[in-house]
Amino acid sequence: MSRYIELNLDRANMVSEPVDYSRSSYQHNALGKHIELLTELDVHLSLGLLPQYR
Repeated sequence: MSRYIELNLDRANMVSEPVDYSRSSYQHNALGKHIELLTELDVHLSLGLLPQYR
């Protein structure tokens, strides 16, 4: 589901890359940027204890 959400802006030609949209959870999930409003999902945390392993 998050993959769909994070890539949807790219598919809609609103941005050229998901990283270009500052309000996307991609900033947090792929780049490790701390975003206070986001809550870590258990499924995401289960991929690895440290962000670099997810």
